[in-house]
Amino acid sequence: MAGKICLVIACVLMLSHKVNSQCSATSRRATETDTVNAEPTYLTSPGWKTAYYSNTDCRWTLSVTDVSHKIVVDVMESYFEGSPGCSYDYLGIYDGNSLSSTATKLCNNLRSGQLFVSSGPNVMLRLKSDFSVNYPGFSLRYFIGTDYAGTGCTAMQTLTATSTVQYLSSPNFPDEYDSANDCEWTITSGSKSLRIEVIFADMLDGEVCYSDQLLIYDGNE
Repeated sequence: MAGKICLVIACVLMLSHKVNSQCSATSRRATETDTVNAEPTYLTSPGWKTAYYSNTDCRWTLSVTDVSHKIVVDVMESYFEGSPGCSYDYLGIYDGNSLSSTATKLCNNLRSGQLFVSSGPNVMLRLKSDFSVNYPGFSLRYFIGTDYAGTGCTAMQTLTATSTVQYLSSPNFPDEYDSANDCEWTITSGSKSLRIEVIFADMLDGEVCYSDQLLIYDGNE
C-alpha cells in the first residue's frame, strides 16, 4: 500500500457522515466488521485524545461489495508510544483480511496524516497495546477508492444534484491522475442550493495552485 495523488468530492443537497462503533474499556479484545461505502466512515481509538486502554487487541475488518474497488484509509492523526519495530503499541493496517496479510504499523506521532490504499477489497485494522504507557491513539477515516470521474475528462459533462449523495473524483482515483488533464463538470440543482464538499484531496503543491488545481465556480462559467 502506498500514498497516492488523488481527489474525491461529494455533490449533494445534504451530506452526513456516520461514526463507526469503537471497542471499549470492557471489550479490549473486540472484533468488528464493516462494509465500506463511498461516504467516509470515521473511526477513533477508544479513549481518543485522552489515552487508549492497556492490554488492548481490537480489530476491524473492512470490505467492499464490489471486488474491483479498493479501500482508502486516511489516518488523520496518530499518537503512540514509540518503540523499536512497534513492539509496544501500534495501529496495524493490513492489506487483506487477516494478520498474515502485508502490514504497515504506525507507532509514532503523526499530525499531518498518512494515506493507505489497499490492493484489493479487504483491509484489517488492529489496535494493539501493552500493559503500560498509554498515548492518545488515532483518528482515521475510510471509504471506497474508485474512479467516479465519468466523461468529464474527455468533454464537458453535465451532472444533476439530488437529495441522494453523488460522488465525483479525479480520473484513476485512488491512483495518480494523469499529466496534462483538463477535466470539467457542470453541476446543476434546479432552484435549490447546492452543497459541494471536498472529502479528500492529495494534489501536487505549487505556488498559488500554479501546478495542479481544483477550481469550483459559483455559476456556469
